[in-house]
Amino acid sequence: MKQVIRVSILSICLLWLVPLEAQEQATPYEIAIQRIEEAKLTDATDLNLSRLNLTEVPPEIGQLNNLRHLELFENNLTSLPIEISNLTELRYLSLAVNGLQSLPAEIVNLTELRQLHLHGNHLETFPIEITYLSNLRWLILNGNGISDIPPEISNLTKLNGLHLSNNNLSTLPIEVGELQNLQYLGLSYNQFSDIPLEILELNLIALFIDNNPISPPQEIIDKGTCAIVAYLNNNSLCYLKRLALYAIVMSSITLVAFGKLWKSRHKNKSKRKVSSN
Repeated sequence: MKQVIRVSILSICLLWLVPLEAQEQATPYEIAIQRIEEAKLTDATDLNLSRLNLTEVPPEIGQLNNLRHLELFENNLTSLPIEISNLTELRYLSLAVNGLQSLPAEIVNLTELRQLHLHGNHLETFPIEITYLSNLRWLILNGNGISDIPPEISNLTKLNGLHLSNNNLSTLPIEVGELQNLQYLGLSYNQFSDIPLEILELNLIALFIDNNPISPPQEIIDKGTCAIVAYLNNNSLCYLKRLALYAIVMSSITLVAFGKLWKSRHKNKSKRKVSSN
């Protein structure tokens, strides 16, 4: 009897161990396929494929038509399959901490997207496809190599948060000032020497501008967003005043020089008339 019990217990243990061993031997891609199949069978709206060391996303992802929340952060992705465009119900997409240098053009089909996380990738240009996602509320692009923001960003009229810290930006288009719903703007660790006045007129709850050439003193930063905006406003107005004063001075110098030149030519003409007589 004891021998039969031992055999039964051993059999049960083996039944548990086999799936665990099989799972340990599965590749990241196979694990992703398995999770996609499970999500398809259960009609899931959420799927987590993060931290699998994936180098590519299985095209079967496009079969999850009801998916609303997709996590793909901390993988080794350098591209996305075009089938991702089938996820037209998607509200949240995290692609953070990968190796993406661009986005597929088909991503414009994700018109219901509310949050897009792309921080910690290798983007050197702002993906123009993003400007077609008119329902976006949060766009996070920190820690890339972006050096320019297109004026088409004004299409994102519902945007509440725009995070652009740790990039290579030195200017912003004045069209950012058209984002009237923007409340959080992150610009830290860039190369800004000036900020468009249109942006300072937004009703921002938080503005992150530290570690730029125009960074306010720490005591101003400690006082919060209102103090930062006031400081930048004053600096911008002072800059405009200096620019206007410079223009006036240069105009005056030009007029004086022109006057002297006119007088000199007039005297020369008078001398020529006298000598000819």
